[in-house]
Amino acid sequence: MGASGGALPPGRYAYDAVRHRVHRRGPAPAGPPDGTLVVLTVNARRTVSHYGHRALPLLLLDAGHAVAALVSAGAAGMTLAADGALLSAAAGLPGPARWQDAWPGTTPQHPLAAVAIGPDGGDPGAALARWAACPPGEAPQPEPGAEAASPALGRTWRALDAAASAAGPGGWTTPTARTPDSTLLSRRSAPPPLSGAPSPEDLAQVLARAAGALPAGPRWCVATGGAHPGLLHLAPDGSGRAHRPVLHRLASGDARPTLAAWAAGQGWIAEAGAVLLAYGCPEDADAPGIRRDHLTAGHSVGLAQLTAAELNLTSRPVGSWQRADLGAALGGPAGRDWIVHGLALGRGDQP
Repeated sequence: MGASGGALPPGRYAYDAVRHRVHRRGPAPAGPPDGTLVVLTVNARRTVSHYGHRALPLLLLDAGHAVAALVSAGAAGMTLAADGALLSAAAGLPGPARWQDAWPGTTPQHPLAAVAIGPDGGDPGAALARWAACPPGEAPQPEPGAEAASPALGRTWRALDAAASAAGPGGWTTPTARTPDSTLLSRRSAPPPLSGAPSPEDLAQVLARAAGALPAGPRWCVATGGAHPGLLHLAPDGSGRAHRPVLHRLASGDARPTLAAWAAGQGWIAEAGAVLLAYGCPEDADAPGIRRDHLTAGHSVGLAQLTAAELNLTSRPVGSWQRADLGAALGGPAGRDWIVHGLALGRGDQP
């Protein structure tokens, strides 16, 4: 993380999630760029120890949610596709491929995204390059047992190495308007059950926020129950006067019990008011494609959850999916349209 101006003197700072504090990693470049550049990295060790082979998608989704949180608080730009070596250099890190040689006895951090916070009209790509030209930062203290890596952790590290590789600095996206502080502070992941079906109008708004967040990435639909259960997606209203999206039926039948089984057996999903779904990422997707679809899905669900909060809906992200081949279930070819992420929804006025 690089900072220029504000509460901290110009320089590089690292966030310590355990202690909830930042510590200085190194100096800023001469004449540092205005604003703050945040480089988001993941430390896979604890996630792998808890989730095993399911850790990789969860790490990517969580990084996307973190980007959504920063963007909603007023970021000026973001990139989900910059090369990992460039991001590592900007953050003052040695890069995962040479981490153990440079900083032995510490756990690699894998960079996935960057967010620029600062004055409008800046050039975040140029700022990223300037921070990357600085010498590496100070190494953290060695950690007991950091050299040891289980087979699952080693596989996750290699997958993150591949996912972080890109052709260059990546494109930067200018976020939409800032979310009100009251919404940011009120957003919570509700505990199950999430009962009560949201209205079609509310579902359309949540679905539109997710589907319209970024141009690339997975496709979107929502599973509903009630008297006319089915999968719904957005399509133009057909009036010819405007392109306001409205809900259209993609498939009939209640998919929620199947979704509960696919979501690592979380039975409460079968009774949720509705379930927003991101799907895509074919089984032969390359590592950058996996990164793109999962970061985009996490970012978009993060924004959709804010819309749900504005509509007084309860919500809970669902990230663990196993063999959730939605495309095949709908009669399409197998292995082309996997569920990547979900957001269970309920009505906030339910007891």
